[in-house]
Amino acid sequence: MTLTPATPPGSAPAGTLIATIGPPGAGKTTWRRQFLATTPATVVSLDELRARFSPCGCSADHSVNQVATAHGLRITHQALQTGGTVVWDTTAASYPARASMLACAAAHHARTIAVVILPPLIHALRRNARRDNRTCRTCARARRVPDHRIWAMHTHITAALPALHREGWHEIHLHDLPPYIRQPNQHAA
Repeated sequence: MTLTPATPPGSAPAGTLIATIGPPGAGKTTWRRQFLATTPATVVSLDELRARFSPCGCSADHSVNQVATAHGLRITHQALQTGGTVVWDTTAASYPARASMLACAAAHHARTIAVVILPPLIHALRRNARRDNRTCRTCARARRVPDHRIWAMHTHITAALPALHREGWHEIHLHDLPPYIRQPNQHAA
């Protein structure tokens, strides 16, 4: 396992699963777009899959999470089976979400890279505040995530950081960590 601070994987070897880990508003989709500018990969965006499977077309419709995730895992299996690179653009805030991706990668002996994007909470909240807050009449959800959910995910991911390496990732890349979380190459003053 390699732990590297603030260095994105410039290119990924064939048969690689890359998963973003971060709360809503962290910049995961921005990172994904920048990565794809230099590295071809299959993208599995849980937001985009929810929009595809939701009767109302909303990316925030969590009633279709199970179907969207299962479809994303099928896409991942197909891409890894042919030695491709897959980028999951999702919060992956819980261990079960990460474990399902890791199991899929393990079935294909694929390399795994976790890209933790965890800016200070206030930054994620500010970015999220710019999202549309209108509630869908069908699924009763808005694109903007409630602040308390972002806070909870940020807290959960922060708490998971010390043990993340034990989950089975080959590499862990850290981005935008808050100043109160020291990176491995930093020393206390």
